[in-house]
Parts: sequence; C-alpha cells; structure tokens
Amino acid sequence: VIFNHINMFDALIMYSLFKNPPAIVARQEYITNFPLKLFNRCLTIIPVSRDGKQNTTIKINEFIEDSEQNLLLAPDGCNIIRQGDEIAEFKNGAFINDKRQIIPIVIRYKSRERDTKLNWNNNNILELFLSILKNGDIDVFLEKLGPFTKEKTEETDEYKTRVWKAMCGKLSQLPSQYPKIC
Repeated sequence: VIFNHINMFDALIMYSLFKNPPAIVARQEYITNFPLKLFNRCLTIIPVSRDGKQNTTIKINEFIEDSEQNLLLAPDGCNIIRQGDEIAEFKNGAFINDKRQIIPIVIRYKSRERDTKLNWNNNNILELFLSILKNGDIDVFLEKLGPFTKEKTEETDEYKTRVWKAMCGKLSQLPSQYPKIC
C-alpha cells in the first residue's frame, strides 16, 4: 500500500486502516527518535536513508520476496511538492518488484484555520504537531485507488508515472487542501 505523505499524522491514519500491522518503510533518523522510537519494537521497519547509500530498493525487494506481510510506504519520501503538482515526485523502490499489486491511497487535509501548518514543507515535526493540536478542526479525506499491477512491457519509470498520475488525478477531485500545500 502506498500513500502521499505530507505530515506526521499520515502514518497513524494509514496504520489504522489495517487489521494486522503492516511493515513500514521509515527514514533511519526517525526510527531512533520520538515518536517512532516508541513503536519500533512492535513494528517491522525497513530503514531508509535519504543519501541513497543504503540499498533501500534492495531491502524493499527482499521484503516483498520473503514476506506476506503488508508493506506501507510513501514513495514521495516526504519531499517538497513542486508548484502545480498534487504529490511530490516518487522514488523507485515501490515500483521495482512486480510480485505484488500496489494499492494507492491518497490523503487530503482541510483545516478551518488559515495558519494551520499541515505539510512538511519548511516545517519540523514539533511545529506540525503543535499547529495541528492548536487548530484541531481538520477534515481528513481518504480515497483508495487501484489495485495497480506492473505491465510486462512497462518500464519501472512508466509504472511509477502511471500510478503517480492516477494519485494526482484523484487528489485533484478531492476538496482543495487549506491552507495550500505550496
């Protein structure tokens, strides 16, 4: 299962959708820090590095090959969303292996307050947490797409782009995020 990751509550929302705990892909620096540190003993976590030197794609592939457990990841990697886009550009890890189908879920937030910080762009975890707590009147919209399967003739980049475009299209049909992402 993949999702667009724009703030710290995405993972909690996504996690709550599963009957059995999914494995998650998480940045190495978050695994040892609050709040993920509280859960790392009871979760299967595939650590990733932003510098690209830890063979993340290989780790994801090995997990998919060796496990039946659901895998939850955000292929946009919490990156900054470009002006005019709905979702940040995807990384390849979720799209290399064609053993499993991909089920995308899009998340959209809409706050009643103008100054609520909803997305990672230029905010740290504490700022996001405090802002969302302070302005707690936030609507959350979830939409499930797919499932998607990599076509035999499809290259990884084509598959990744097809899923990204479908997720962007679905997000554009949901109420606009307020405050705006960019």
